[in-house]
Amino acid sequence: MTVLPVAPLVLPDGGPVLRDHVLSARYLLPDSWPGYDRVTFAYDCVHLAAERAVVLACPPLVNLWGLVTDGALTLDGRPAILRRRIRRRRYEELWIEAGTTTPDRVALDLPGGRRIETRPSVPDDRFAGRRVLLTQLKDEPFDWIAEWVRLHQRHHGADAVLVFDNNSTGYTSADLDAHLGTLGLAAHAVVPVPFPYGYIRARRLRAKAMFLQTCAFNIARLRFLGQAAGVLRLDIDEVAWSDRGSVFDVAAASWSGYLSLPGTWVYLAPDPTGSGHGGTVRHADHTHGADPPRTCHPKWCVRPDSPAGRQPWENHAIGPVQVSPLFRTRGTGYLHCRMLSTAWRDGRNRTAHAGLSLVDLPRARALWGA
Repeated sequence: MTVLPVAPLVLPDGGPVLRDHVLSARYLLPDSWPGYDRVTFAYDCVHLAAERAVVLACPPLVNLWGLVTDGALTLDGRPAILRRRIRRRRYEELWIEAGTTTPDRVALDLPGGRRIETRPSVPDDRFAGRRVLLTQLKDEPFDWIAEWVRLHQRHHGADAVLVFDNNSTGYTSADLDAHLGTLGLAAHAVVPVPFPYGYIRARRLRAKAMFLQTCAFNIARLRFLGQAAGVLRLDIDEVAWSDRGSVFDVAAASWSGYLSLPGTWVYLAPDPTGSGHGGTVRHADHTHGADPPRTCHPKWCVRPDSPAGRQPWENHAIGPVQVSPLFRTRGTGYLHCRMLSTAWRDGRNRTAHAGLSLVDLPRARALWGA
């Protein structure tokens, strides 16, 4: 079994203390709170023996930082000694002094005498030396997952997959783990992350409240993928392409160890009858692009032991390098399949926009093997 749980610190839903909103009042709507994570203090607490530290992977702490400064955070009953605080827009790391032996518990003492605690998790080396696909999903069909894996096995030499499962209801994490075990991978694991995704309504900046995905990828960096040969961060509906060989090789050979992949939307072939496309949609059905092309936010591939790879990981970029053209390489990118969506997040069907001009896309046909 390769379902690997996290070690979180989660506040009681009814208080006595909850996270304030990261958005200022002028951006909030009356329904800006549903979906917002008020209760997760840390998604995972990881003991790094070589660093003599326990690292807490947290959403932005906002007012909860006061618990730390008030001495409420303890390690095996002793006040935590904070070595470092790393802050990003949707993520924080707290580094606590520790020895080489994994502590029994990290605890947070709350007002009113309440306490929450967990035993720290430890790093896992199953992905050492592997070319890893990294993703987070919710209820994507197994057929899509299998095709996504096989495309990256064939075109880029991917041999491992790490999946963060965010509250799937159509199958269990154990089911997903068993499915991955049928795909001929050298290593795989599923990490359940049973927390709010963070999709909210707001006047502006609502993405600022989507903490989970960024935190999940940094749990991957801290706990699972530090020794990997390369990490390719894509969603199930996205497939990397390269005219220069494997994107893992391109990233590894670059001066930074990091490759930013520009994205392009791809669509089903036009349906002149208007009768709709029957049956199950696959990656390989996305053979057309918009004219002119429609782009989407970049994704990335990195060598984790590079200077870039040791920075905090985000959904579309890594650390301070972000999306600078300095980190792109001609002849690489990814295709984003418009109709591969369960629409769980926003309820919208991802059909081609009315009036969109579509053209046959040779790159897609080559990637799908047509």
